[in-house]
Amino acid sequence: GAMSAGGIIAPFSTMLSADDVKTLIDDADCKVLVFADAWKELAEAAVEQNSTRILALSNIDTTIECDVPRTDSNADPCNIIYSSGTTGLPKGAVHSHSARVWAAAMCANAFRYRPESVVLLTTPPYTNGSWMVVLPAFFTGAHVCLEPGFNVERFFTQCRTVKPTHAFIVPTQFQMIVDAPGFSPSIFESFHCMITAGAPMPADLKNKILDWAPDSLFELWGLTEVVATVIYPHEILTLRDSVGRALPFSELKLIDTHDREVVLPGSGEIVARSIYQMEGYWNRPKLNQEIQWFDQNGQSFMRTGDIGEIDEDGYLHIRGRVKDMIISGGLNVFPVDIEEVLRGHPRIEDAAVIGVPHKKWGETPVAYVIADDPGIDTGDLIAWANDRLSKFQRLSDAVISVGDFPRNTLGKVLKRELIDDYTSKHSTES
Repeated sequence: GAMSAGGIIAPFSTMLSADDVKTLIDDADCKVLVFADAWKELAEAAVEQNSTRILALSNIDTTIECDVPRTDSNADPCNIIYSSGTTGLPKGAVHSHSARVWAAAMCANAFRYRPESVVLLTTPPYTNGSWMVVLPAFFTGAHVCLEPGFNVERFFTQCRTVKPTHAFIVPTQFQMIVDAPGFSPSIFESFHCMITAGAPMPADLKNKILDWAPDSLFELWGLTEVVATVIYPHEILTLRDSVGRALPFSELKLIDTHDREVVLPGSGEIVARSIYQMEGYWNRPKLNQEIQWFDQNGQSFMRTGDIGEIDEDGYLHIRGRVKDMIISGGLNVFPVDIEEVLRGHPRIEDAAVIGVPHKKWGETPVAYVIADDPGIDTGDLIAWANDRLSKFQRLSDAVISVGDFPRNTLGKVLKRELIDDYTSKHSTES
């Protein structure tokens, strides 16, 4: 289609407003906006006062009747994937045709693809996670079942009828699946590979999935910009808190706060490079310079913004985001460590920890939790957690909720919104 013709694909989220879509259209300098009939009004509103042509999928066969040029360069841009990140405006990650072919071949080999494989697409096609399961299907000639959106009942039906072998399922979706009426572990029987990524999977949920499908769960860590590690089913069973080792043709290093390389084993910000990483951000030359880090040999690596530990065997353990790290009394506090403790409480379903200003300590941890009962006592919860935390990790406050956290499309918690919510309601200078 468009890619083989030399066009650049830039998929957009249908969850965006018309103004947001227009912003991305202008940023990507789109010439044609292709839309499904259900999104006709959104498409028309987005291109008002714009020269972008709109084209309905239902009319493509009769509308395009001309010869088109073909791309010959592996280095030519193939796609622009706009981030569904947790902060700021979306940034467009540009991947070359070569990078996408390498990614397809690597994923096909790593994730057990065969021509007879059946991929059930459970995540939006505008996310890079979806591309990581669809590209190897194209590479191997496997089948792809497209869905209009994720629905648990529909997922159950598809599992029974088409018997999918592959899917990309984020932790939030896994939780919805196992909590749904009528769920049975047999629903996973046909799967050869269930890839999860996008957000940390709670330990109790991961343990359940591994009990039911011990040979099918793969955990992937990386970014739209640079996919970097995978942990395979046989490794997860003994390394349940790791996201694996570097994928083939990938390399990881850690750097400290002064940009010096960390001797391994050790911890620090993760920098990565791979043969299938992005070429750079679309129209963001300054940002493209800022995300680069060079080792002593002059090799360019990409700053991921994630903090991790690499052990003596090369396995990566994610500690959190650089921007999420809390510095309390001069000590680094990783929210993920506190969140895992909170999830161990029998009444807590999920937790998200943020840092807020504190007069004495600089910053202090505050927990947002999803409880099965809004009547749970906040003081009791804080005391329970602090008994299990180190002194410098202890919570100063907690907010109880029975609804979900604000999340992006891959289930990552939008902590900036939680910080804004908390600071708008509380005086944190205590």
